[in-house]
Amino acid sequence: LRDYYNIVPLIFIVSIIYKLFTYKDKRANILAIILLIISILSSVINSGYIYIILAIISFISIAYIHLLNKEEHLIVISLGFYAMVYSTIIVPNYMDGRPNLFFYMYAIMLINVFISNIINMKYTKYFLICLFIIMLSSEIYIYYGIGKIHRERLERINECRENTCSTLLLPEIPSKYDKYHIDANSPSDKKYYTYRYYLQYYKLPKDIDIKYEVKE
Repeated sequence: LRDYYNIVPLIFIVSIIYKLFTYKDKRANILAIILLIISILSSVINSGYIYIILAIISFISIAYIHLLNKEEHLIVISLGFYAMVYSTIIVPNYMDGRPNLFFYMYAIMLINVFISNIINMKYTKYFLICLFIIMLSSEIYIYYGIGKIHRERLERINECRENTCSTLLLPEIPSKYDKYHIDANSPSDKKYYTYRYYLQYYKLPKDIDIKYEVKE
């Protein structure tokens, strides 16, 4: 939440907290306070456990909002999108290009519902549709840029595996893209817990030396 590149998750959390406070419901207000505290903690302490707790409390809050609005059918949609987000948090996925795309779509959908209910403006939905198109275009551009590098990496991995090379030289994901990737230029540290899984997945020898070259 302290990273300005994650503006959509920030708006998402703020919208949920604000929406919970609009209800004259004790449980909703308690959830809002808990969510606010955990959000502040996640901005101060860089801990995966806190992020998981934040995700769980966020979902519980959204589910409760759906119940208060008698929109039980939306809980299934929320759970489906959260399943996608959880998989990108828990599972180290090196072929993943841009995991936040599904979350952004989901967040914008709910933000649209919340703002429309709060403001009740005639042109709110059109503004949010335009915003979504702009963001989706940006996502496609980022995904395409990262995808090109991933394909080149895969070619080099296959070539290295066939020739049993001792050093694997991979193209580096540029800084303009690396902030959008879970493990952009990993594995670079053999002590990192996903390093051995990377070698297992691509069937690489354990003693191989992995290096990166700058990709313009």
